[in-house]
Amino acid sequence: MKKVAWLVLLFSQLFAVAGFWFWNHYDHPMGNQLAGGDAAAQLLAYGRLAGLLAAFLILVQVLLVGRVKWFEAAFGLDRLTHLHGALGSLLIIFLATHPLLVTMGHAINSGTGRWEQFVDFCRSWEDVLAATIGLGIMAL
Repeated sequence: MKKVAWLVLLFSQLFAVAGFWFWNHYDHPMGNQLAGGDAAAQLLAYGRLAGLLAAFLILVQVLLVGRVKWFEAAFGLDRLTHLHGALGSLLIIFLATHPLLVTMGHAINSGTGRWEQFVDFCRSWEDVLAATIGLGIMAL
């Protein structure tokens, strides 16, 4: 019964994150960004979702291998480490998808190329270069 309760709690958190993202982009002050005709808004919206899911999975990864006694007792360390490895690949996909979609969306909005927009992000946005280096390290 403990396992079911933990899984319900975990999935409820995932649905809360996705639900707030959907509500924010569906009922946006500038119109529906999910089904609207603006490709840049859609890319930015899905890029934000990829970033939110990546952040959520990072927190789940910490929980899975954090050796939390009550969580480990419910599932077992072998299952948690196996799930940690399986979710790691999904995490890398979300971490790589986030900057790609956001960069493409901003490039369309600014009328520049994707590479020029990415270089602009690295030069003028705080911590983007560090995040890019961190993503490269995680992907390796």
